[in-house]
Amino acid sequence: MQYLSHDLRSPLSSIVTMVESFEDDEEFADGVPQEELRRVGLFARSALELTENLFRLVRAEGVDVRKFTIYDLNQLIDDAAEEAWALARAKRIAVVHEDNGIEDCPVSCEPGMLKRAVLNLLTNAIKYSPEGSEVRIVLGREPKGWRLEVRDQGDGISEADQRLLFKRFGRLEKSTGRRVAGLGLGLMIVKTVVERHGGSVEVSSRPGIGSTFTMRLPSAQS
Repeated sequence: MQYLSHDLRSPLSSIVTMVESFEDDEEFADGVPQEELRRVGLFARSALELTENLFRLVRAEGVDVRKFTIYDLNQLIDDAAEEAWALARAKRIAVVHEDNGIEDCPVSCEPGMLKRAVLNLLTNAIKYSPEGSEVRIVLGREPKGWRLEVRDQGDGISEADQRLLFKRFGRLEKSTGRRVAGLGLGLMIVKTVVERHGGSVEVSSRPGIGSTFTMRLPSAQS
């Protein structure tokens, strides 16, 4: 999987770059059907995202706990929220970080991978939430660590669909029966990363109410 994802990234990145350059080239654009060009770019970006997630999953499965460093979980949440800012802004969604007055929350981690796990939960919450709504990231204390909740105001998830969430290529379906792009390996990466960090992840949701994804992580001081 590692070699496959690596070998696919280069040609797909080239296709995306070429499509973007063609879209910006007025002389070239005159002779090309724009809808077809747009679709080529869309499919190439989707395939590129999948290969990137394959690569991240391989990295997550190979995380070396001996190389962990101490990092502040609040800072990591802020870093993830910053990366998701443009996506949230496009849908006029407010991302609210509630730290409950917790100033010192150290975790032993690989910061890049753990941030990716938080970012995956956050971007999914934004994608599945209606425009103008709110996504909350709530940090709390546990007896031996921390509880991080990502709450959205989306349509919610049925019990049957919840069983698919943390599996490879598990996807939800809209009421129209069409599959929703974007989940794929994303939540499998979250589960793998969190478990490699000695924690757990779960979901609580009901249709029409919204969803809460909860990540539990041990404190570096415990």
